[in-house]
Amino acid sequence: MIFAHTLETTAAAEQVWELWTDVAGWPRWDTALCAARLDGPFVYQAQGRLQATGSPESRFTVVELEPGRSYTIAVPLLLAELRVRRALTPMPAGTRYTHEVSFAGSLEGLFGLLLGRRFRAMLPEVMERLRQLVEQPREAPAAATPVDVASTP
Repeated sequence: MIFAHTLETTAAAEQVWELWTDVAGWPRWDTALCAARLDGPFVYQAQGRLQATGSPESRFTVVELEPGRSYTIAVPLLLAELRVRRALTPMPAGTRYTHEVSFAGSLEGLFGLLLGRRFRAMLPEVMERLRQLVEQPREAPAAATPVDVASTP
């Protein structure tokens, strides 16, 4: 069972990728998470931890990675695995991006039945929050304060 949602944004693919790979920032747009962290750089086989609201912390591994395009993380479950895949496609006027959630393993059907409705309801909100973040105007760097060299000793 795969639960997926796709949106388009006027933001560049690099901006979406930047937010997607900022693991500590996932709770800013993923409403199901209250914490996330990565143990090192965002690379293939990188490991980290995430915590859904009201749940214990879980470990995850980056099991697929096509830098700048897509990645999949896997979270071990009892006799199953939760897989989250995020993929983007650059377009002339922005980016199309997809967030998929699926289960694999002996109990994949049971987890799909138990959690599928929740993911189906949550994904549109998560994707919209991500779009709002990437489409926010970026703050320009603060201008340097001029130094009056005539008055410095």
